[in-house]
Amino acid sequence: MYAGDNHLPTIIHHGVDAWRDSGYSFTVPSIAAGFPRAWIPPEPGANHEPGMPPYTGDYRDGHGNKITMLAAANPMTWMYEGQAIEGNIQALDWKRSGYGFVRFDKPDRQIVIECWRILGDVSDPKTGQMPGWPMTISQLDNYGRAATAWLPTIRTQGLANPVLQVIQEGSGELVYALRMKDAEFDPKVFEEGAYTIRIGDQDAGRMREFKGVRAATEKGASALDVLFD
Repeated sequence: MYAGDNHLPTIIHHGVDAWRDSGYSFTVPSIAAGFPRAWIPPEPGANHEPGMPPYTGDYRDGHGNKITMLAAANPMTWMYEGQAIEGNIQALDWKRSGYGFVRFDKPDRQIVIECWRILGDVSDPKTGQMPGWPMTISQLDNYGRAATAWLPTIRTQGLANPVLQVIQEGSGELVYALRMKDAEFDPKVFEEGAYTIRIGDQDAGRMREFKGVRAATEKGASALDVLFD
């Protein structure tokens, strides 16, 4: 998820049923932050990782939603207090003005999140970016829900990067869909039971469907070979 300027750049891992079980969001900085915001909770969040800033960890937002704060570019207010800042571009830098990029490495399914200071040296990512950036996540990190069961390992031949759909048969609900990176993939599910697997290239009319596929508690307990002619 990509959010517009609210004068506080952040990376948040969202939760629905549990912390960190959903997707990531990146709020980009304002290009000219006139009204600085800050994320300064009174205590470190739950499950705070050693070495991380004290404002990171698991929290609930003002609406009670589960959020994990991974990065927040708080303004450097002590740098401009008591100074005349009108027309001072350095003050914009202190207020964490800048710009954001998200780079998608499609072959490796990696996502690089960058947050650059307005006066940052673009030749030096370590100092040119705001504290906490850059950050790299994978495609699968965006659905962080923990598996409770596994479908058979999908092994494909004859079609590169097919789209996989996992459908729960009891409810008819689409659990998730994704494009496979490799010829093999272990689909996670969140309860035991029967599932329908649809896989292939729908636009090309090359789809395969397998009904009544049972979930197992052990990953890789069996395999499903899918051959595309």
